[in-house]
Amino acid sequence: MSSLKKINIIMVEVNKSIFPDEIHLKDLGIHKGTRKFELLQDFRCNYYDGSVVTVQKGFITDGVSVPRFAWAIIGPFGSAFPAALIHDWLFSPFNKKYNWGQTNWMFYKLMKDCGVSFIERQVIYGAVVIGSYPIWKKRLEIYGIK
Repeated sequence: MSSLKKINIIMVEVNKSIFPDEIHLKDLGIHKGTRKFELLQDFRCNYYDGSVVTVQKGFITDGVSVPRFAWAIIGPFGSAFPAALIHDWLFSPFNKKYNWGQTNWMFYKLMKDCGVSFIERQVIYGAVVIGSYPIWKKRLEIYGIK
């Protein structure tokens, strides 16, 4: 049986007015080629439209959804992790407010608040836009969300 360890994401350059909380996670290890993490306490994001998005304790995320072969270039728990955590939450059935386009655009804007460089944001956002629509459609079908 593998031992699970608690980790904290170091959020050095993040905009604290947008991300007021630290991220405390339990590393669940790699499952089907993807590293999984469990959130150990709620994590809030004060978004530009005045809303607060709260990812609840116990939520499972894979961070930045990057294929394992690309982890050396863009790791799953690098500087974009806080934005990715919000994005993953909004892809879950808990999100009833933002649609696919809004969710992806929020991710792009939040990456800037995490200190992610312009070029890295472009690459990650492009990959997310290309790869996320089928996942969004499946979410709609599974949970009957309109």
